[in-house]
Amino acid sequence: METGLHDDLYLYISSQEDQFHIIKHLFTKKYLYYVGSFRGCACGFSFNDDELKLGLEHLEKDNIYSKKSVNELIRVLEAALENEENIELLYIWGGSVVSPLIKEINLAPQELLSYKFPLKDGDFVIFNNQ
Repeated sequence: METGLHDDLYLYISSQEDQFHIIKHLFTKKYLYYVGSFRGCACGFSFNDDELKLGLEHLEKDNIYSKKSVNELIRVLEAALENEENIELLYIWGGSVVSPLIKEINLAPQELLSYKFPLKDGDFVIFNNQ
């Protein structure tokens, strides 16, 4: 599936990632994309509403931006799922490919918006319209 590339404040998508050859064998799909949050990487997708109870201004701002990034990701995933049975995502924010993968998870895109971001470094996610 080839999609238009989105480039805005909260979501970064590129089909020109130099290290795709390292992980390509993990995927069954023809096209691979690098997706980053407002920070340009996957680390900015993570949020935790419990942190807001601490009242720290910088955590509140990060959580708001993270949720906006996740919402944009959900929008892109839902649009892609209109044409595809499923979408595969390898969630890596530690900078290297985890081997072996920690776990495989099946999710609907909306499940990314719980009180706490559900993915961990090394999760391989299959998104579908559950």
